[in-house]
Amino acid sequence: ISFPEDELLKSMERVVAEQGPNAFQYSSTAGIDELRQWVADRYNKRFGTDYVLDDVLITTGSQQILDLLGKVLLDKGDEVLIPTPCFGSYFDQVALAGGVPVAVPTREEESFRVTMQALEAAVTPRTKALVINTPNNPTGVCYSRPTLEAVARFARKNDLLVVADDIYTSFCYSEPFLPVLTLPGMKERTVAINSFSKNFVMTGFRVGNIVAPEPIARAVKSINDSVVYSAPAP
Repeated sequence: ISFPEDELLKSMERVVAEQGPNAFQYSSTAGIDELRQWVADRYNKRFGTDYVLDDVLITTGSQQILDLLGKVLLDKGDEVLIPTPCFGSYFDQVALAGGVPVAVPTREEESFRVTMQALEAAVTPRTKALVINTPNNPTGVCYSRPTLEAVARFARKNDLLVVADDIYTSFCYSEPFLPVLTLPGMKERTVAINSFSKNFVMTGFRVGNIVAPEPIARAVKSINDSVVYSAPAP
């Protein structure tokens, strides 16, 4: 594809005229404040939460968040429970961070919803976190409120952090999407991952975000400063 140099310059000039001289500069390493506030406000309006700017971090897609979280949360040998079938990268990202991924099988006859029996059979004293992906890739299951309430009780009982991969929030059709972080006692132990890739069909922009307890968000930002620095500014 030919893109004449003068046309490229004209396009850049238009962007600068519309967005100002910082349009092609690095953004803040935590993300542009207006976007971070928009994410917080969106959660608060939709789900009745009370997130603030410092609870939100913008990253280069949601997959990068999973990698950063492994570095922040896991010590060598820490275990992470992962209901399967699942997005294949979960296992690699936990292992790359020095953790131990533990498969928790789900069954078609139970609509691929994780059961408490399966979780109880998998948990050990080394278990640090539980990954929940709803709506799920690849099964498509959207966890019901009773399932999420059981997950929340399990997490509180075993003092686990829940990593909620919520990137398909617009793909619940039988009932409204319910984030596990809205359940009692879960906001302080849940890191919610989201992305603009799926809900807004912006895969190539590589922009994602987390909402998390502020100390976790701050730690993720600290590591990201030396990894990617900032999400794509445009």
